[in-house]
Amino acid sequence: MSPVIKNAEGNPIYGYKNLNYDLIVKQGMASYTSDMGQAARAGSNPLVVKAVSLDNHNGNPVLSTADANRVLIENGATHFLDNTSVVFVR
Repeated sequence: MSPVIKNAEGNPIYGYKNLNYDLIVKQGMASYTSDMGQAARAGSNPLVVKAVSLDNHNGNPVLSTADANRVLIENGATHFLDNTSVVFVR
C-alpha cells in the first residue's frame, strides 16, 4: 500500500515519509499495470527504469545506483516523485 523505492545500498529514494499526505490520500502513491500503454499517470515521456531486485516480501523495488541517481536527478527537474507520477509495470 505504501511502496518504497530504494537504491542498491538500501537507502529509500521514494516513500510516504517525503510526500504530501493529502496528495497521497487523494491519488495514492503509485499506480500498477502490466501494460505500458496503461501508464498514463507517468506522463507522455516517462523515465523508465528496471528494478535490479525486490525487497520487503517483493513489495519494494530496488534500483541500481545509476538508475536511482537518474530518478533523483529527473525528480529535481520535474518533481514527478513529489507529484506521485509513479507507475509500477510488471
